[in-house]
Amino acid sequence: MDILLMQYSTQASHQTEEFRWQAAGMGYAIRSEKGRFIVVDGGHKADAEGLIALLEQHTEGKPEIDQWIITHPHGDHYGALEEASHRADLRERVQVNRFVFCMPPESFVDSGRGTPYKEQIQTVWASAARFGAPVIHAKRGGRYVTDSLETEVLLTYDDLDFASDPNETSMLFFIHAAGQRILFLGDTYEAPAEKLAAEREELSCTFCQFAHHALNGASDALYEKAAPRVGLIPMARPAYLAMTQGDYKDSEETGANRRAMAKLPPEKLWLSADGHYIVKLPYMG
Repeated sequence: MDILLMQYSTQASHQTEEFRWQAAGMGYAIRSEKGRFIVVDGGHKADAEGLIALLEQHTEGKPEIDQWIITHPHGDHYGALEEASHRADLRERVQVNRFVFCMPPESFVDSGRGTPYKEQIQTVWASAARFGAPVIHAKRGGRYVTDSLETEVLLTYDDLDFASDPNETSMLFFIHAAGQRILFLGDTYEAPAEKLAAEREELSCTFCQFAHHALNGASDALYEKAAPRVGLIPMARPAYLAMTQGDYKDSEETGANRRAMAKLPPEKLWLSADGHYIVKLPYMG
């Protein structure tokens, strides 16, 4: 069976209204040569059924999710898990072997807005518990194997001196697949990205999931070291136009993502707005 990388096209990726920093959601799956999956996030609640249907279309029998990774406690990333956990009809359609994440403590507060995140963090834990699968507390340097696939944790909340926003708590990691590397950045902001770039010399990858939906996030130093051949962009079309042609095309706030996107030809920027992207690995394009 071929190893596959799948970028799920979330429902919010298809929004057409004027860009106002709406959350587009994010979901990925990597299928092993034995037909088992590593799932990354999944999108909003409304994406639960579509995500599971996509897995069903690419395996025989009930999909087996050997690792379900949640990058950080925002609803457009864990919402599909939450919805699936509440619905017996969806829980019964998949087998989940384990969850992998590093949530901040329940006392975590978004200091910029003064918003406590206890409820969101508890929701992630409770959703995992409903599936009855163990949770692996992801740690930097941890490696978690699914057949020939391997998740390598690069940075977590535990490695930060301070995080002011839930996006900064995103887990950063590689998935090694078919001799290639996929770099996942979640919604990370500049400080964690700079820390990773400073502390790890070699970050080159074939695919890179651009940070925070390719809006404001990551850093020039990280993207320069990653030097991806393909950008995975979980983003709606109005947001992309705002970043590249509209109000934010010259904004330093979005600079690192825009500069990294500009280094890739348009056909190597895979927007979730354009539908599912499903490719065999190793990728030869």
